[in-house]
Amino acid sequence: MSSADAVAEPTAPASAPPGRLAGPAVAPLVGAGLAALTVSVAFAAARAGAGWAHPVYWAGQLLLIGAVAAAVLSPRVSPAGRLLAVFGFTAAQFVIKLAYAPLRFRFADELQHWQTTLGMADAGRQFPTNHSLPISPRFPGLETLTLTVMRATGLSFHPAAVLVCAASAMLLTAALLLLLREVTSRPELLTLAALVYLCNPNHGFFTAMFLYTAPALPMLALCLTQAVSLLRQPAGPARRLAAGLLFAGAVVVAHHLTMVVALALLTLAAAAGAAIRRLRPAARPLATLAGGAWALAAAWVWLVAPQVVDYLGGPLVALAQTFARLGAVRPDVVAGSAGAKPLVETALSLAAILVLAGATAALGWWALRARRLLLAATMAAVTAVEGAIVVIRVVSPRGEELAGRAPAYLTLLVALALALGLAQLPPATLAGRRWRLGVGAALMVVFCGGLTAGWPPYWLRLPGRHLPAGYEAAVDTRTMELGWWSRRRLPAGGRFVADFGNQTVVGTIGGLDPVGHAAALFHRPGFDYADRSAVQDLRIRYVVADRRLTQVPAPRGSYFLDPPPSDADPTRPLPAGALEKFAAVEGVGVTFDDGVIRVYDLSNSRYAW
Repeated sequence: MSSADAVAEPTAPASAPPGRLAGPAVAPLVGAGLAALTVSVAFAAARAGAGWAHPVYWAGQLLLIGAVAAAVLSPRVSPAGRLLAVFGFTAAQFVIKLAYAPLRFRFADELQHWQTTLGMADAGRQFPTNHSLPISPRFPGLETLTLTVMRATGLSFHPAAVLVCAASAMLLTAALLLLLREVTSRPELLTLAALVYLCNPNHGFFTAMFLYTAPALPMLALCLTQAVSLLRQPAGPARRLAAGLLFAGAVVVAHHLTMVVALALLTLAAAAGAAIRRLRPAARPLATLAGGAWALAAAWVWLVAPQVVDYLGGPLVALAQTFARLGAVRPDVVAGSAGAKPLVETALSLAAILVLAGATAALGWWALRARRLLLAATMAAVTAVEGAIVVIRVVSPRGEELAGRAPAYLTLLVALALALGLAQLPPATLAGRRWRLGVGAALMVVFCGGLTAGWPPYWLRLPGRHLPAGYEAAVDTRTMELGWWSRRRLPAGGRFVADFGNQTVVGTIGGLDPVGHAAALFHRPGFDYADRSAVQDLRIRYVVADRRLTQVPAPRGSYFLDPPPSDADPTRPLPAGALEKFAAVEGVGVTFDDGVIRVYDLSNSRYAW
């Protein structure tokens, strides 16, 4: 049996004519548009302090998944209509993300990549210095695309960046459909699997941000498309090899983590081709593709980005520690004013993973009983990885952080596995009303669980008033003005300490060098020997003191990247005197004061480094 025969699928039942776009095909687009509008209204209401914003938000999100899932599962919608529904879903998700912060970027990672773009524009070259995220300039795919759009269109940075992110989101959907098309041509399964991926916790908000994953993910999907195509039909591989290497190269220059995932998956595909008799005709071209990708990555890391070895070493060590300490008591989580995550949201997040794991496990059991051992092994492997994510999230140290990075990549494999497995089932099994209702309910759980597990966190899901150190809520007009003032008036690379919100902006837009261990310096009531040692050892020149830290408790339990001292009460604001102590130090100067935020210059003080 050839590799193509190994993934052959039953003939699909007759469906709606492919050219019919009216009626049922247009309805999900209207529904997606209304859903995006509803959520946008909820965001505007939340900014105005309206109490009804939260239920309206959820009503809009449920309308979105309901309208699109109904179209994907309905036998009355044409194949083209199903595809339109999936693209409409992506467009609505992007509009919702944009409506959250329509006028400027506010998330820390977005500001870090903005800083790289500013550095490239100012220096007129690649690889500028970025103190806030030093690795970012070494993978400049996102920033290069943005500057190209700016120069070609005359747009300013923000609209050009939004255009790049929107194009990347739509390209990812198109690339995903092309990848899934390699394992099934049945439109109802193709779009269903695509929708499963688009419901993952990272897609709706995080991967739509101005981050280097935005262009990297569609390039990954296109690269994997070539690999799966070679598995199915290894004859005449030259064109697909060239395309695969081109997309692999685009991944390499765009994002380090996606590069690692691409190398792992290509290596796995090459190993499968060599080890499994049915796939052996594809072994050589797959080995060529994987080897070429490794060569591109090695050359880039060696010549351009040697820092990535140390940068990725930390997460890899944390991952190893996670498995080594599996079952250990998780470290204490600092409690803040946001409180614990609601139990219903935690349950939804876990239920979404369990639904997908249950689906792949059920398909694996069916394949085992049908003696399709290769398919059964594939489903078992995907199910095992999904189960590991649940275990890591629940019982492992740093589990929430580590598991949060996985959905953008893991759900790609889940979608592929579902498309491949469902394509082997008899078409009549997937045609009944009971099937549609069950899958529709499962999609609701997966989508809602993705929202509760993804970004923003539950206490930041709706925009509103300023929250010191509250991620996006900490970035307001006052903080942004400080960032631009710092860029104009303070020396680039100056070392400074600040709360999370001001550190984010001053370290990116301002171009200064943030010091990450500041909590104790702010919590001590007076400027003592420990403060002097910290200032000198860490070479701190500037202190950003925001008086709002003395008015509102930190929603994350700490105003800073590091936790507060053990004797501090994380549920209370800083004492008023905690910020005034800096003015009492001999020789300290005030370089900025807008009545709320004050910047102290320690360079002439007796504690200067």
